[in-house]
Amino acid sequence: MKRILWLPFLGLAACSQWQGADDIFAGNKVFSPALMEAEIRKAYEGIVVGFSYAISQNGQLARSGAWGLAKRPVDGEAPMAAATRHNLASVSKTVNALFALVVLKRLGIDPDTPVSPWLPAGWVQGAGFAGASGVTFAQLLEHRSGLKQAFDAMDDWGKEQWGNDWDGLAFVVANGAMPGSPPAYKNANHALFRVLIPGLLYQKGYVATPPSKETVGSTYLEYLYRWLLEPAGLSWVDCTPGPRGEALAYDFVHEEVAGRSFAPSPDACGGHSGLRMSALELAQLLAYALHTEVLLPKGVREEMLLRLWGWYPAGQEGPYPGDEATARVWHPGDLYASAGPEEHTCVLRYPRQVEAVLLINSDIYTALADVKRPCKLLQKAYAKALVAP
Repeated sequence: MKRILWLPFLGLAACSQWQGADDIFAGNKVFSPALMEAEIRKAYEGIVVGFSYAISQNGQLARSGAWGLAKRPVDGEAPMAAATRHNLASVSKTVNALFALVVLKRLGIDPDTPVSPWLPAGWVQGAGFAGASGVTFAQLLEHRSGLKQAFDAMDDWGKEQWGNDWDGLAFVVANGAMPGSPPAYKNANHALFRVLIPGLLYQKGYVATPPSKETVGSTYLEYLYRWLLEPAGLSWVDCTPGPRGEALAYDFVHEEVAGRSFAPSPDACGGHSGLRMSALELAQLLAYALHTEVLLPKGVREEMLLRLWGWYPAGQEGPYPGDEATARVWHPGDLYASAGPEEHTCVLRYPRQVEAVLLINSDIYTALADVKRPCKLLQKAYAKALVAP
């Protein structure tokens, strides 16, 4: 199988000073990975426990690096590196969308197909899930299922039953959906793929047992590796920190407080959150997924950008769907704990065939709103990296 060459960036031609980038589509500008890298480092060095990043262009690694600690001394000090795995938080949804599209393509199922036949046999299907007019795979990927609207309409008891593990999702499905609703972000949209993908694999004869609370997590991870990660040259991924000096999440101010992994239960691993990957691994996956035919054909890759499959839903401040030349899409991820530890992540895909990954393993010690939002910082760093040739 042909592999993408991940070559270190060996240098840049001399560039003029940045003169503004009001129009990022200006034909007289080129993208400088070195300038984007400089903006990332300037923003975060000294105000977080650690961060790592990777920037690629045209499917090739252009810049990568890290700063700070993956683990503080209280947890056995370990330096941060671009190869350090983090909890991706909601950036797991971008990985989940790629996985779901690969599965649907391999099994010959259109994304606009209703999900009803592939849900667990013992689950009650409420209105909007049951039948031929029920919510589709694509509507879940696009957050157009109406699940957010259904949640907001619930009383306190219903909201307590709602969840993203097996039992919580069974309640979600029984409560029902409103297919075709305006986009509204809700974790359950992607969490359901942790149940749907094992259901598809079972009914198509790839696994011997029907999906259950005990098996959905392991089945999801096994085929995530077989069908998505291994073809992209990547190793096994799950939701539990391994023995590789993986990053923990911290409270920036309180150095004495142990870090947290935010590892979910096995039946809540993947789909909406929890996958652990490094900046380099995620950049490599995006290179294979968005720049080659190894995982997805061109038509599906184009629909990902046009219909925001795996990207944050469009709002007044973006993302902005489009074709390969115009799409400006991203997905943020945030994890919080009452005791203070935080994790903040972002993956971005912008014009000029640029992808960027930024992973931060603590709260961000600044009052600057744009720096506190890694996706916003990446957007500004991209704009400042557009220079005259």
